[in-house]
Formats: sequence, C-alpha cells, structure tokens
Amino acid sequence: MNTRTTFVLVGALAVLLAVLVLTGEKPKPEGGARDLWPDFRADDVTELSWTFAGKTFAVRRSEAGKDDWTVKVAGFDVPASGTRIGEILGDLERMRVENTIPADRVDAQRRRDYGLAPPVAELSLRIRGEKRSLDLGNPGLRADTSYAQEGGRADVYLVDRDLMKDLEKIGLEDLRRKKILGWLTSDVRNITIEKEGEVVFRAHQDREDLGIWKAEVPFEDFADTGGMESELLPAILTLEVEDFTADGVKEEDLGKYGLAKPRYRLVLVRGEKEERTEKVLLVGADVPEKEARVYFMEEGVPFVYSGKADDLLEELAKDPAGWRDRNLTRLGYKVIDRIEASLDDVSFALEREDQDWSVVEPERMEVDQGAVENWLEGARKLTVKEFLDDPDLEKLGLKEPRGKLAFYGPKEGDEWKPLVEIHLGAAAPDGGIYARRDDSGRALVVGPGLVEQIRAGTFPFRRKEVFRSEVLAKQVVRLTRRMEGREEALEWKDGSWPGDVVTSVLNTIVARLHDLRAVRWVGPAEGREEAYGVGEDAPFVLTVAARDQDAKEGEVRVYGVRVGKPAKGGFYARAIRLGKPGAGVFVIAPADLESLKTDLRKKAEAGPEKEPGEKPGKEGAKPPGEKPGKEGAKPSGEKPGEAEKAPAGGEGEKAGEPGKEKPPAGGKEGKPGEGKKPPAGGE
Repeated sequence: MNTRTTFVLVGALAVLLAVLVLTGEKPKPEGGARDLWPDFRADDVTELSWTFAGKTFAVRRSEAGKDDWTVKVAGFDVPASGTRIGEILGDLERMRVENTIPADRVDAQRRRDYGLAPPVAELSLRIRGEKRSLDLGNPGLRADTSYAQEGGRADVYLVDRDLMKDLEKIGLEDLRRKKILGWLTSDVRNITIEKEGEVVFRAHQDREDLGIWKAEVPFEDFADTGGMESELLPAILTLEVEDFTADGVKEEDLGKYGLAKPRYRLVLVRGEKEERTEKVLLVGADVPEKEARVYFMEEGVPFVYSGKADDLLEELAKDPAGWRDRNLTRLGYKVIDRIEASLDDVSFALEREDQDWSVVEPERMEVDQGAVENWLEGARKLTVKEFLDDPDLEKLGLKEPRGKLAFYGPKEGDEWKPLVEIHLGAAAPDGGIYARRDDSGRALVVGPGLVEQIRAGTFPFRRKEVFRSEVLAKQVVRLTRRMEGREEALEWKDGSWPGDVVTSVLNTIVARLHDLRAVRWVGPAEGREEAYGVGEDAPFVLTVAARDQDAKEGEVRVYGVRVGKPAKGGFYARAIRLGKPGAGVFVIAPADLESLKTDLRKKAEAGPEKEPGEKPGKEGAKPPGEKPGKEGAKPSGEKPGEAEKAPAGGEGEKAGEPGKEKPPAGGKEGKPGEGKKPPAGGE
C-alpha cells in the first residue's frame, strides 16, 4: 500500500468518526435491522390519527378487521377510503428500525436537530384497546430513512421513510371515499326507487332463496334478477364522487343543487332485523356545463357531491315494468337430475346418474353428454315474450294443457324433488305457445324456441356419429354424386375405376363419409324436408354402394347423405341408408361438405398417345376397402384391427329388413384394399 492510499483511508475514517460523534449514532446492532413493532397487525387497528404540516386527520372503524372507515369532516363522520388508510397501516406493519441511538446520547438540542422537538409528524393509534404513538422527524444520513421516537421511550430510531412519503402526499380528499355507499351488490336485500316523490319500483330478495328478487311495485311478481344484479344495482353502487362540492351544507341551500326536492330518492337496505342498515341516496340537478354530471348526496349527511352518472340515469329512466323477470324457468344454477318434456305426441324424459345423463323415456338411450348440457343451458335461458295478468286459462289451452316442461332436483327418498313445472297450452302468434308456471296463476307467451326444443324430441341428445359402426364395408363398387347442377356416377368394372379417377381421392371421400359426425342433431325430418332443403331435390347428394368380399355380385349396401340449406354452424343434412333417407336431420360442418365435394378426376396432361386397345388407368387400380395388403383405407382415426363401439340410440336399421339395412363404409386414404371388420351390435 502506498503513502497516498494510506492518507485517503485515514481521512475517510476521520470523517466517519466525526459524523458519529456529532450525531450520536452508533453502527447497526448485530443481526441487522429489526421490526419496529413485531406484533403489529394492520387489521387490529380501530383508530388512527396523525398531524402533518399543520393539518390533523382522524379515521376510525366500528371494529377490527372491518372496512367501514370514516373520517371527520366538519364535525361529521364521512366514509373514508380503506385503500389509502391501508397504505399507511401497511407502512407501519413493514416499518424497520435501521439503527438505534440510545437515550444517553440524545439531548434536547439533538432532538431538535432530528426534527423530533417538535416532531414533523405525529401518529396515534388504538390497537384493540391499546394506545400507541410514534413521532417522525427529519431525514437521516441516508435519504431513505427518517428519525423516529416511540411514545414513552427516549431512544431515537432511524426507520425507513416509506410512511413519511405517504403522509406527505395524502390530503383530506384522498382520504374520503369516492363511492359513498360502499356496498356490494350481494349486500342489498331491498330497494325502493322514488321518482319526484312517487314510488315507481320496490323489490326485495326472497329470504328463503337469496338471489331471487320479487317486486311489489309496480307489479307483484318475480323481478329480473339478472338485470337487477348486473345493471340496476351496480349503476347505483358504483356511483363515484368526482368533486366534493359542498361540506356542511345547510338545508335551505339544498335547492341550488336540486336536492331539496330530489329527482330520484333511492332507498337501499342490507341485513335483517338487528343488523338491518338503510342508506338513502338523493339524486338532484345536472351540474351546469358538465355532460352527464349530477349533484347527489346521502340523505341526512350535509355533504353535496357531483359525479358522472350516465349509467345510473339510463337505468332510472327505464320503464319499471321492464324489470319484470322474463326468464321462464328461473332455474339459475340449481342442480337438476331429471327432465320431463311433452307436447302433443312427443314425450321424453332424461335422468342423471353419477353425473352422466341418459334418456330413460320412451326408451333408454345413451346420449352425448355435451349435447344434453347445451340443451339444458338453453332451457335455463328461455325467455317470456309477454305477460298476461288476467288470463282466460281455458281459452289459452291451459286448463287442460297440451304438454309440460318439468325439472327436478336430487331424489328425496324415492321421490324426485320438484323444482319447476311449466304447463304448455295453445299455439300463440308468431309460432310461440301459451304457458304457465305451476307456482303462478299468470299466463305467459313463450317464443317458438321452446316448441322447437320439445318437438325435436331426443334427436338433439344423440351421439354425433352419423352412420356408426354398421356402415363398414369391404369393397366400394359404385359412387354417385349430384352437385352444382351436374351428376356423376362411377363404377368399379373389370378390376378398375374409370381411368381419369384419382383412387386415393375417392378413398378419402368414402372415409370422410364413413366418419361423418354431426355438428348437432336438429330433429325429425318428416314434413320438414322442404324447410331444411333435404328432400329428393337437395342441392348436394352423395351415395356409395359397397359389398362384402364374399357377397354375391348384386348384393350391395347403399349409404350416403343429402345436404340442403345453410344452418348455424354448417348446412342441414340427412343421412341415406339402403338408398332411403333416415329419420333425422343434422347439421354437417362446412369442412366435411367441402371434402365430400372434392374433384375426383385427374387433370388433363399433355403426353404420348396410348396404344390402341390400352385400358387407361387400369394398372394398379383397386377398389377401396379391399383386404389388408391391397389398396384401400380405414376410416379416419381407427387403429389397425380396432373396431368402433356402436353407441346406443341409433335409428335401429338392420341389414336384411326393409329400410333397415346396415350401411357399409369405405377405407382410409392411402391404403386401398385394406378393409375393416364391422364390430358386433346394431345401431
């Protein structure tokens, strides 16, 4: 070490010692920093006050842990921001002592130098009945620390400066809560709306079934729970203060704000009996030159606020009759374990066991679980088009109903727990139907959606496979197709397809047809072929004829599809079995339809002329679906040797019976001649 370096180090040490002597500060104790109050918890504080820059603030809450802080303003307790108070308490909870200066090194002059006589900021707290205090002073040697002294102790601490920074930036307006009501939507049990002194709407939550609202004015019926809890109540409870217009305002001065005779008086109640709390919000005049701003106040508290209220005014301007509940079933998210539906000659029932649904009437049938849940979701959302308060039940067909829709919860003993039963009567205008809930004497008009849901019977619940396993074929011998106004027919003759046919593409089309899955099942087709466009003149028709390897030359199985008008998610379609249309209509996906339309013909290429008598395209061509080792294909997704399980609930068609022949299926692209053994079981 050279002489120059030695002098520098000695000089630095001398400066440090001088600072320590002047300030009386000692190095940090062993073990480093410590918590100021190790047992301090923000939730335990019930009162907090502080003085800073000549201003004093005091906040309190009713009991530890509650978020009902108030702050004193003009002698009144007004709602305070739990967020800002939480910042202060959080600073205290995290406060660390970086250094301690013992009392014997702290005299009166040093307390003044530290900014503790008088203190820059004084805090007082009540923690579950116990009082504590803390004085804060000037910054320490490090800018991120402050001097501090705990009430009743003579030692001086160096603490982190986070608390002081927050106190410097918090004013009275920061402490006052902007949402003056401060309730959640779920807190409200009653609401009354008065417009210019007249009650226009009053509703309460059902005490036994919280979440279900019932109106008293202007109608006695169920109120729209969804609208109440997602639109009306949030518009009231989220009203925020933009400007604390007037504090301690006198009653005779309320007229200038339109609050002496308010435009609206909103009465909200939460809790029951001893815990019942009522708050009243008054909505007054528009704020001059400020769009959608109004004056408002809490009744009985002499403070006027202003704020943006376009959402609130929009809700209050609605016709109160519009808050009537238009949900037909009002099932909400209740557990449903049985469904019964009937209308004229259609009748069915479903039950859930071990979380899986099954059709149990008119016959047991396995179902697509997602399809049942979608159907049930639609039933939960069925809406009422019109209310008829004085109905003639006989005239509306409700004295002896044509049908019903009923939902049951879990069994209670041997009986299903009834949730709701809806009686169905005569046809209403626009394809709807008259209906009545069993818990109400009022009649309703429901749209055609309900009729369609029930008339579709069990079709919407069917598995998505259109042909199932029985359509498996060993050998495709004919394919016909009609589309875009033209027809084509291909036959396997003399061991080959026509020379311009691309065999691999034909295999792909046959495999796609075999694996066809419905986007959804729509319902029976009888009488509605024209509506769906799936009759004999359908714009697209594809049929395949196939036979087993050991079948006689003329014995073939025919299956295919007719595709009609556009539908949601695709196009309406109807299966063909044994050359005859099946009973149900389904929706085919656009991608599947495009695949079935793929061009089968080779594109013309210039090349040498063929020798006379040569059969074009014969070499190497084999029919789809031949035995393993030859060209052919399995349906998409099948593993070698794997058989599909035939789901229950098909249309019951069996080979050898009129209209019930088992349709075969072709092979998979790229493996002409490789066949697939049909599994046992019928559709």
